[in-house]
Amino acid sequence: MDFHKYPISQSLIRKFLYKGNEIEHCPKNIYHTEWIQDIPRYISDDMRAGLFMETKFIGSGARGQVVDDLPRKRLTKLQIAQNEVAEREGKSSPNIGLKKVAQIRIEQQELIFRQLCVKYQISIVPGINTQVPIKIIWEADPSIMLDMTLDIFPTPVMGQSGFYVSVIDLKATGDIHNTFGEYCYGDPENLDKTQGWMYNYGVRNIDFNLNPHFQDIITPKMMNIIKEGEVKFLMWVWNFSKDDLENKFIQVKWDENGKRELFERIRKTIAIIEKHEAEGWPTKPEYGFCVKCPIENCVDRTVVDNC
Repeated sequence: MDFHKYPISQSLIRKFLYKGNEIEHCPKNIYHTEWIQDIPRYISDDMRAGLFMETKFIGSGARGQVVDDLPRKRLTKLQIAQNEVAEREGKSSPNIGLKKVAQIRIEQQELIFRQLCVKYQISIVPGINTQVPIKIIWEADPSIMLDMTLDIFPTPVMGQSGFYVSVIDLKATGDIHNTFGEYCYGDPENLDKTQGWMYNYGVRNIDFNLNPHFQDIITPKMMNIIKEGEVKFLMWVWNFSKDDLENKFIQVKWDENGKRELFERIRKTIAIIEKHEAEGWPTKPEYGFCVKCPIENCVDRTVVDNC
């Protein structure tokens, strides 16, 4: 296995582990969609909304994904018929579905995002400090490469005590006050902190030979600030399903305990990958995995349609 060609990302770790504990998964699905990435992953409605938000806020999602619009409300039979007539006549369709509430609220949140970027003096330069890739050779095992994509980095953020350098990861949620499950942004202490720890580790260990694009955007002074620990990882959480257009920052702090826990999760992930590799990346044909699986020719598929 070539862990430099196929590095370890936080999203890959979280497919295998939740808060450090192994979770149920289909090895074959993860192999294709997260490990070698030769098949695009399944995108749920909530994920699509998140990509739409990232596109509106900073130009694109990770891997260059762009979502300019979300599914609209259904047209009436009359409107469909009018569109069909226009199409036969070579004209533009006169009817388009109305936007759903989630899209309207994300577009409203974009205006608030622009205002708050000015207030906090956050710098957004699409293609320069947005969706920024970082590759890091893992200090515990040089045969392992770690891979990260940072929504916004580097940027100053004006806090109560002055400016600080920050990594910002945008999060879209249906309920910013939720205290249950994986996305319990209302109870930040119980969030899985894998991403925050890995990104904290990554920006403190930038190798300019592996990441030459940083030479033009990180000054020696900024690098010294980062190495001295004066850098923060912030989730910027945006609500799009509730009536109140809320947002908040959640910081994932970096310390030796976080580093130890991150390294242990990396080790566990490597062990799981090695086990699956030895077994030929078997399937786990269960409805919950198969119904959302994009591997159309899987012989072990338990459902006919990819709903």
